[in-house]
Amino acid sequence: MKVRPIGRLLGAAIVTVAGSLGTFIILVRMLRPGFESREQGAVILWTVPLAVLVVGLAALLHRTGARWQPWVRILVIASLGFALAAAYAIAGYFLSGGWILAFDAPVLYCWAVGAIAGMLVALAPVRRGSSARKAAV
Repeated sequence: MKVRPIGRLLGAAIVTVAGSLGTFIILVRMLRPGFESREQGAVILWTVPLAVLVVGLAALLHRTGARWQPWVRILVIASLGFALAAAYAIAGYFLSGGWILAFDAPVLYCWAVGAIAGMLVALAPVRRGSSARKAAV
């Protein structure tokens, strides 16, 4: 089955939000055992614009990234994903007047994991003539 570019980008947005939320939940459980956080909705709300930025950056890099060696691709994806998450966290700090630090877990880590995962989904190499297609015939 061929995955269209819009499907990959939509999947990248979903993975960005899910990765950020999953990391938030794990960090809350690790940093505050027995504590129940009710900020999952706020994390999702704050992560959706980051997912849009990840999709936009991935769409810009889609053509040039296809020619890169695999190790270069992973290095660039990880670096850009972390840089995008850090810039977004800094912007969130200034836009919220510092209240972004009141989350129950450090959002920079959450957004870094989500952005890197989303970039990996969006820019992962696509194998032409995969065995799944041959098996279906």
